[in-house]
Amino acid sequence: LLVFICVFCVSSTSVFDPRKKYQAAIVLGNPTKEDGTPSPILKSRLNRAIELYKNGNTERLVFSGGAADNEFVEAEAMKQYAIDNGIPREVIICERQSRFTVENALYCKQIIQKKNWDSVIIVTSTYHEKRASYIFHKFHINPTTIGVKLPQEITITRKIYLIIWDKLLLVKYVLFGDDNFPKKCKK
Repeated sequence: LLVFICVFCVSSTSVFDPRKKYQAAIVLGNPTKEDGTPSPILKSRLNRAIELYKNGNTERLVFSGGAADNEFVEAEAMKQYAIDNGIPREVIICERQSRFTVENALYCKQIIQKKNWDSVIIVTSTYHEKRASYIFHKFHINPTTIGVKLPQEITITRKIYLIIWDKLLLVKYVLFGDDNFPKKCKK
């Protein structure tokens, strides 16, 4: 029962309103392919963010991700992909330091505060949506969170692994916290 509460009832996410214009859409990183181009999971997130921008739902795109799993900076790969897909450079902000979701929230909070934004969208995968929302709320950020389905080319085994792993991390954060929260979550 406790696991159910942790996984399914933690931190409500705001519902996306397609009539609203948000100040920014923050795309959470995912490791690039070995050649430095976006992975299928990252492409799915980027395609949704590009759609939000082109539909007029957001003014800016923030790409959040450093060199987490290889030497390629996820934010730079995202920026190039967005530019190649018609997004103007001047609406893109890159956050290049984060290696995991807690750092995404930490470094994006600095951007949000500097820009004085109060309406942002977090774009991530559906399996990651609850945990990302929980973490951003821990940093006193109340975003609207949009989850993107995993691409078809991701195997069912991989999908199951990602879902289970992410839910276990969420349970860990809820029950035991995270070493990064106490020192980094200040207002």
